Amino acid sequence: MKISNVEVHGIENAILASGFAFRADFDPEKMERQKKILNQYLANKYDTVVSLPMVELTKEDEEWCEKQVRRLKTLGSCAGGESHDCALCGVQVSFIMTCPRFVMPEMQRYHFFDIVTASSTMHYLKKNVETMLADESRMDEFFCNYTDHRVIKSFLDVCKELLDKLPDDELQWDAGASELVSRIKAIMPEGYLQTTAIVTNYRQMKTWVRQRSDHRLQEWRDFCKWIHTLPFFDELTIKEEQK
Repeated sequence: MKISNVEVHGIENAILASGFAFRADFDPEKMERQKKILNQYLANKYDTVVSLPMVELTKEDEEWCEKQVRRLKTLGSCAGGESHDCALCGVQVSFIMTCPRFVMPEMQRYHFFDIVTASSTMHYLKKNVETMLADESRMDEFFCNYTDHRVIKSFLDVCKELLDKLPDDELQWDAGASELVSRIKAIMPEGYLQTTAIVTNYRQMKTWVRQRSDHRLQEWRDFCKWIHTLPFFDELTIKEEQK
């Protein structure tokens, strides 16, 4: 499994939004000033990049920031199902993940993440198969490392037989050609690697960590370890006594 192009944003907004239940009014300009203060505070405390214009923090600013962060820590670390952690939905995470096909059906049982797009087995599978048929030494580029080579070679043998019947120009594909493609997809080894762009949030990731950290699949365990490396994730989702 490979994860890259990670972006996390919305932490300051989520911290401020966690206090909306006890606010009698809302001032957009005031919130923008507060975001800058929080951004600087988080950068100073956790050695992160300042994404907003730098500001000088007073002692009162730091005390105010500590109070805001402490509130989201308290709400964000509640037990699963209590729903006090809803502000964590505001911390958005986007990333690109390359993993075996057998991982995705288990991810797709969760509701709070979106697949932006994924590498297509409809369009690129033909090209990848042709690459492997031309050079078998490249098979490992397209499958996870515990996919049996005998299975891959059997798959390629059937693919070659079927691909020879397909027109080179996809625009010329008819119902018969579509059936051939379906036959190829039906026998794809689950170890075939696909790259997917995903958008989710800290609340969903909190659920993944709690439910999947000790999963039988190493991919899930590795994925949950990576989640712990995201900025402020542990601080916002785990109670102090559990760390």
